[in-house]
Amino acid sequence: MIWREPGARYRTPNIVERDHYRGGGLLVWAGIATNGRTDLYVFAGGSVTAVRYRDEILHPLVRPFIAAMGSFLENFWKSDSSSSTCGISRRTQYQTDEQESFIVGGRVAAKGEFPWQVSIQRHFEKNNGIYHICGGTIIAKDWVLTAAHCIRISKILRYRVVAGTNNLLDENKVRSLSESSYSVHKVFDAYVHEAFSTQTLQNDIALLKVEPSFDLDRSDGMLKAACLPPPHHEPYGYAIVSGWGTMKEGARVIPTKLQAVAVPIITDDACRKAYGKQIVETMLCAGYEEGMRDSCQGDSGGPLVQKSGYGPASIVGVVSWGQGCARPKLPGVYTQVSYYIDWINRIIKTEDIFDDINKFPF
Repeated sequence: MIWREPGARYRTPNIVERDHYRGGGLLVWAGIATNGRTDLYVFAGGSVTAVRYRDEILHPLVRPFIAAMGSFLENFWKSDSSSSTCGISRRTQYQTDEQESFIVGGRVAAKGEFPWQVSIQRHFEKNNGIYHICGGTIIAKDWVLTAAHCIRISKILRYRVVAGTNNLLDENKVRSLSESSYSVHKVFDAYVHEAFSTQTLQNDIALLKVEPSFDLDRSDGMLKAACLPPPHHEPYGYAIVSGWGTMKEGARVIPTKLQAVAVPIITDDACRKAYGKQIVETMLCAGYEEGMRDSCQGDSGGPLVQKSGYGPASIVGVVSWGQGCARPKLPGVYTQVSYYIDWINRIIKTEDIFDDINKFPF
């Protein structure tokens, strides 16, 4: 397989038909208990459909992010003091002494480094527990972007969003760490893309409306929206994915702290060599030819972000699926956000919400 070097051409205009998803009609409901335990365990049982870890089954991932790219991340977070209201991180430089090997090749995210990252959690009646099931991205004061396979509309009132923290601990324990930015938001409306397929995972994108609104004007910078890319923008080079996913494929324990990793975006042609016709135009792939660094179970719905020069960060991908985690020549697959800008705008249609979204930071 020829892996694309950053900056090379990355897209082909041809749309191909995708094979049926071989995992059957599954939704990812691997969850993480938020009961204050130091180690949070993947929940797979009861009324939830367990994630299958067979070698040849393609399963949606809640994918992680791992660092290793010290010089890249240092440049990534250099700021020009942009006046943009979205995509601004407290992170200004990469410090190598912060590296910690938790996820698949990843590191612990710095406080405030990904202020748009949220944990999507769900209450399960069987054991009366609340579990982290997916990641998500703040894109406006009332809105979170995530993956469609993370959401069951019929159960939407059981969902909540936790923002303003890197720690997946219970509320009292997080507040004891003096994280005053920690906030919990009810999900009172959800929009799954009308063409989403549980068989092919095409159009794997959804919007959640929350209350109360996110306080995006906080002076501590712990709550910010990510920018949206221009319509049909084609990303290339390196991007950063973040989440609370597992440390390795098939693991049942996840870190309590948010992880991050830099991954190269690869060409459609290279990705199709791995997955064939399953890859369509509205997907993008990212990962290393040798594997080792990737997102994984528990990261689904989370953000893949890029910056334009020293400008603000934009969400270019939503963690969707992959075969295993960090396997050689099997990249992670993401929903390409730039193909859904019109859809997002149709859902988020009031003027005050539009004012919160900087749609074209490039």
